[in-house]
Amino acid sequence: MAKWPTVSFASTTAASLGARTFDSAGAGRLWHTENVGFRTVSVLIGIGLIVIVGGTVLLQRTEKPAPIPSAVTGDSAVIYSMEEVSKHKDATSCWVTISGNVYDLTGWIPLHPGGRAAILGLCGTDGTAAFRGQHGDAKQQADILATYQIGQLGI
Repeated sequence: MAKWPTVSFASTTAASLGARTFDSAGAGRLWHTENVGFRTVSVLIGIGLIVIVGGTVLLQRTEKPAPIPSAVTGDSAVIYSMEEVSKHKDATSCWVTISGNVYDLTGWIPLHPGGRAAILGLCGTDGTAAFRGQHGDAKQQADILATYQIGQLGI
């Protein structure tokens, strides 16, 4: 009859695996190994990345000026001057006018399928000709653009 080998779990095998071992009284203890330091560093790096990414998203948000009631129509439509739009001319705040409407495209810059440069070149300007020249009357692009509208261009 074959004899089964005996294995001592309270020996170095358990300690080397970072396993739970028992002392002579039977109380459990967790052996700490080199991996605890590695795990701690990994968790801290993960938290750091979350903070960096979250901070970047928050920085991309821009404050919009208070709405100015339209003198022409008497409603509360937000009207911006070209002078105001021209102040928002880089990746931290990118406003563009297209066909008389004002759009905050800051959040669209990293998402644009044609690349960041296509949008960055329009920041702070009237991008009607560039938008129509590239997209024509394409409904999909017009629908995406509409989600970024913040107001209308004033006289």
